[in-house]
Amino acid sequence: PLYECFWRFLVSVVYIASGNGLGIEGPSVHICASLASNTAWLFSKMGLVAPEVIISMVAVGSSAGIASFNTPLAGCVFIFEEIFKFWKSEAVGALLLATATATFI
Repeated sequence: PLYECFWRFLVSVVYIASGNGLGIEGPSVHICASLASNTAWLFSKMGLVAPEVIISMVAVGSSAGIASFNTPLAGCVFIFEEIFKFWKSEAVGALLLATATATFI
């Protein structure tokens, strides 16, 4: 849900602002995955994509979250290693596009 993304962002900001250490990759991956999931859910409600795409979009969002630290290959490898557990050919294009976009932005 979208409120989860908001609360993760808010808690991360408060935690870092209070002087504590927090890895930057973890919150970034969670926030990007949440935004991608909500976007896919919205598109599935509008009838633009199938509901099964939501799971793949979570992986694509996580990949973009990792790739935003100028590590596009690590983003792709992480997704295939930890999330998919097997090769999904329909997700390769989306993963490459998301990691390239996140790297350049």
